[in-house]
Amino acid sequence: MNTENTFFNAGIVQNSVNFDTHGNGAAGTQLRDFLNAIAGEKIILIAVQDEGSRFLQKAFDALTIIGGYHVSSLEYRGSYALIGYPREKKPSYVKQVQRKSGQGPSVISATVPLTK
Repeated sequence: MNTENTFFNAGIVQNSVNFDTHGNGAAGTQLRDFLNAIAGEKIILIAVQDEGSRFLQKAFDALTIIGGYHVSSLEYRGSYALIGYPREKKPSYVKQVQRKSGQGPSVISATVPLTK
């Protein structure tokens, strides 16, 4: 399982981190703390592949804050992709895709304007 978190500022990757929310019991808390520490105008990309639901619960609220929804419905071996944003007012490109086990990967795309 791989919960991949990457965030951008002005089109430049600023960080890329993995949280094993299947095999590491502390990963949900680590993911929550990582997301809660992101400030400013950042674009956050999250992808779950293979199995990420086991220890994800502690990060549900943090994922919701950046634009995720129905995160608790991620099933065993399901896939998930999110384009998130940490500020309260969400841009139009914030969205997610979620698929059940056996339905293939969650593929997401969006056009993100890099100027205001």
